[in-house]
Amino acid sequence: MSSTLFGNYYDGLGHILYIGSTVKCNTSGHFIFGTVVDIIPKSDTKTMYKVIPNIGCSNALLPKLKKYYIISDNNIFLITVKKKS
Repeated sequence: MSSTLFGNYYDGLGHILYIGSTVKCNTSGHFIFGTVVDIIPKSDTKTMYKVIPNIGCSNALLPKLKKYYIISDNNIFLITVKKKS
């Protein structure tokens, strides 16, 4: 990824999510960085995640961040946060 935000603060994407995981998710065509606060199993193969946003964008298409988002498992990625040296 070429984003300055990603390059400065994150060093990888992964797949296994837990409550408290830092994630990047896609909602309505916008990316939101947040924390998983709940895992909601929908079926044997489908899982939904309740995410509280930490960083997001606001514009005409996404005028205001919600308090939380329910994101499907195919629109969410684990992010490993870099530790400051």
